[in-house]
Amino acid sequence: MSDPLKYASLLMRYRPRSEREMRERLSRKFSEEEVERTIETLKEKGILDDERFALMMAKNELEVKFHGPRMIKSKLIKLGVSEDVIERALEKAMRDFDVRSKMEELRKKFEDFRKLREYLYRRGFDPEILENESFDE
Repeated sequence: MSDPLKYASLLMRYRPRSEREMRERLSRKFSEEEVERTIETLKEKGILDDERFALMMAKNELEVKFHGPRMIKSKLIKLGVSEDVIERALEKAMRDFDVRSKMEELRKKFEDFRKLREYLYRRGFDPEILENESFDE
């Protein structure tokens, strides 16, 4: 494919990308000048937006996969999103998601509070989240 914009569109059809991801993928096939021009065009059109990408990814990871903030942050860092953008996205995603009801649901599945705590920790939640919730042990 000789048109970097068409190639970028093809990549975005598979899944949204961070700016760094797109830059890396485009630089495999195109010159630095073509890559920069394409990145600018995508940003101007609102197609490439790390803020929106991070929020969408954070919400999806939290709501669909029930991954916690630590796991989400790790994934977004690997995808090249800056930490300040990640923090804002996580804050909004956690505010919009009803963590309490999900934890109540999980509490019913786990007989042992310790096992629930370990499960949530493995999913990327900080142990303090359980201390902030009032569960009967």
